[in-house]
Amino acid sequence: MYHDLLNKAIAFQKQAGLLQVPQNTLKEIEDFAVGTYCFFMAEKYKTILQNYKNLNKKQRQKVSQDQLDDIKICYGYCKRLSANISAEDKSRKSIRIKGSDIPYAPKAAANSVFKIILIFANDDKSSEMFFAENVNSRGLWQPRLQNHINDKNEILIGRIVIKEDVDKSLKYVRTLETLQYKIEDVKSLARHELQHFMQSFIKYMINQMGGLPSKKIRDTKYDEDLSSTVGISNKEHVLADEEFYTNLTDSVHQFNQYKTLVPASFHRDYMLAWVRHIPVQRFFDLMEQKLIPIFKHNIKTKSLKTKEQREVEWDNITNSFGSASEMLNHSNMFNILKQFNPNKYRKAVAEFSKAVGL
Repeated sequence: MYHDLLNKAIAFQKQAGLLQVPQNTLKEIEDFAVGTYCFFMAEKYKTILQNYKNLNKKQRQKVSQDQLDDIKICYGYCKRLSANISAEDKSRKSIRIKGSDIPYAPKAAANSVFKIILIFANDDKSSEMFFAENVNSRGLWQPRLQNHINDKNEILIGRIVIKEDVDKSLKYVRTLETLQYKIEDVKSLARHELQHFMQSFIKYMINQMGGLPSKKIRDTKYDEDLSSTVGISNKEHVLADEEFYTNLTDSVHQFNQYKTLVPASFHRDYMLAWVRHIPVQRFFDLMEQKLIPIFKHNIKTKSLKTKEQREVEWDNITNSFGSASEMLNHSNMFNILKQFNPNKYRKAVAEFSKAVGL
């Protein structure tokens, strides 16, 4: 009955690549996750603005108008994105997926409906029951090993939990730019966990996990059930076979997001540092070598004679690189693969380079 899915799953494992997800479902999950995050953040921004009104004149002088304007912009932005989220359904939603909408699905599954429970945990306390000892995890896919068919003929296949502590988030998400980056991060979490749904869906249909790297580069000692996240280290998470393509897709999305902060002439070097083909410090050295001529040209054309003027000019030139450079220190997937599984590392670099077009 599921012969066509089996062929697709086998073909996928042979050709590898990034695991596809049902796009309509991804949009629905992203909208809910982002809307819920913005619902909670809007409440926080509103409180800040209300508290400002209660300050006396001397206290208000400590808050710059630019800071206040940024909070107002973030508040309005979050209000718009959370317009469809009510207080009653802000933390939990049932997602229904038609079998006909799922990539790799066999014709026999076309009339089935698969149900996912989506949960948004907005602080550590509300997420304790899901994330157990691994408080650093922010996303979780929990498959149901005993899939239940309810009276609506829906197959409950698992649940997605997304955690974002809004109090911690508020400490640095205070401009529209940082808010937009955080929203993209929340979307990436949703996509990552939906890819795990696809792996479980294939396993449900043919009793064989899909979306794994080829057998010759697998490392089965890390292939224990990661759904509990209890005691799972970052190293184990990266090296687990079922995380290979989900983490790789995360890295592709992050790179494409942050490379926009780097001039196009730096993209190739930035990519090589991202995948650790060259040391991160080497990228900084290359960047400085290319920026110094620009800096000297500006000093001459702008008649920057004092040390202070030149320092300001250098900061202006390098300022946009800040977040992009910082992200190089967080792209440790390639660090771990390069050290502990060179075969997976080479495969990851090849797929990454193909995906980002560099």
